[in-house]
Amino acid sequence: MRRLLLIALCIAASGCASRKAVAPPAATTVKPAPVDITALIRRGCFHCLEEALAAARGEEAFEVAALLTLRAKELGLPYADYRGQAAATAPPDPAYATYLEVVDAFPVDAMTGGRYQRDTNTSPPVRIDRNAAGAPVRPPGIAERASRWREVLTGGPGSDLFKRYLDLTIGCSLVPRTPQSPAPALAPAERDVPLLRYRFGLCGIEPRDLRAFRDGDPEFIDADFTLGRIAMGGRPADLDEGLRWMQSARDAFPASPVIALSLGVVYDQREEWSESLKVYDTVIAQLPFHRDALLGRTVALSHLGRYEDAIATATQMIDLGEWLMGEAHYWRAWNEFSLRQYQTAREDTDRAKSRMVNAAVFVLSGLVEWNLLRLPTAESELEEALKMDFGRCDAAQYLGRVRVQQRKVPEALAAFKQAIQCFDLSITVREKLIADIQAGPGTDATKTRLAATHQRAIDAAVADREECRQNIAAIEKRGTQ
Repeated sequence: MRRLLLIALCIAASGCASRKAVAPPAATTVKPAPVDITALIRRGCFHCLEEALAAARGEEAFEVAALLTLRAKELGLPYADYRGQAAATAPPDPAYATYLEVVDAFPVDAMTGGRYQRDTNTSPPVRIDRNAAGAPVRPPGIAERASRWREVLTGGPGSDLFKRYLDLTIGCSLVPRTPQSPAPALAPAERDVPLLRYRFGLCGIEPRDLRAFRDGDPEFIDADFTLGRIAMGGRPADLDEGLRWMQSARDAFPASPVIALSLGVVYDQREEWSESLKVYDTVIAQLPFHRDALLGRTVALSHLGRYEDAIATATQMIDLGEWLMGEAHYWRAWNEFSLRQYQTAREDTDRAKSRMVNAAVFVLSGLVEWNLLRLPTAESELEEALKMDFGRCDAAQYLGRVRVQQRKVPEALAAFKQAIQCFDLSITVREKLIADIQAGPGTDATKTRLAATHQRAIDAAVADREECRQNIAAIEKRGTQ
């Protein structure tokens, strides 16, 4: 029995060994879900449009690329690649060339720095149309072109959503608002389309609506740059809100020099010079020729007391030439004066005056002349500053001192009295501004910061006013002895 059991086990074992191994089931291929291009376009955010462009073909590819071109211009981003894709995918219908005209007409923010680049080898020749007699023909104005664009949009091919975005772009950004061309408005159904809601928000007609849209759509970070500008454009500016929105926009779109420079301006107004310097340095690392960033860096270094570095940056601007030369020479002179390099400061103030005319340049020029002991010229420069800006209290104060050294007693008294009146008015105005700030909108932190800035100016004005009074008292005392 035992032997039979062993034989049975052997037979069973040999049967298992000879059986073929069972093959694993074939791996199933999971097809990716199709991209809903229309839904992404309706969604409208920058990254939504980028995702749509990766999957779009034909007419849809043209529309998405054209929308991305506009969005890149709105955000100060490089847009040439999107524009090239739009041109490459445009259907043969001539209406699409008209649509591209609208896209091309949308202005590029000067802060992108494109105006500072020169490439004469690639610049297209300027086309001048002429009539049968060979005389140049005036090109149609923007209003005439917009009328033709809208006619094409009304009956032309393409999606209604795309054409509506172009129409809002024309109405908000390309033609002035007149009784014949009133401000655009959204239909109730259009307010449910994020793409159109955002574009309408850029019109600035209802700033609170853009904020409400952004609050209800946390992923639509495209709006943050505009919200930052709105916050900074208030009276008074909301420095905390402006900083929050601009920082968010910069984090989302680090390739935009426009957003970066706008963030730098916020830091400037907050007098956070070290932070603004970091922003300007980042832009300069990407675009070494960007004069606005170089000027911002110069000013920040000046306020930080890094005079030599500020002079070096201003010199870099001057060596590049052509743009913002008056400002570059002014700030180089300002820093040279701070280092008591009066002769070089004299040369730079002269160059600054030849390129821009304002009271600040003449005040600085007067101080340089004063320190070079050229009192008559110092007097005339300070007088010129006051002619340009009666509110330059410091110019009147310095003028009194210069006249004292020239022994022009009546004239010195007149200058000190003018300075006192100016300081009185300045103190009154700033006290009113502080009251308005405290009573107005904005966060407590912003109110405190703005009020503190005005209070510092008031304290300085009070001290300068007291000095002028003491000078008058001293002059009058000498006159009675």
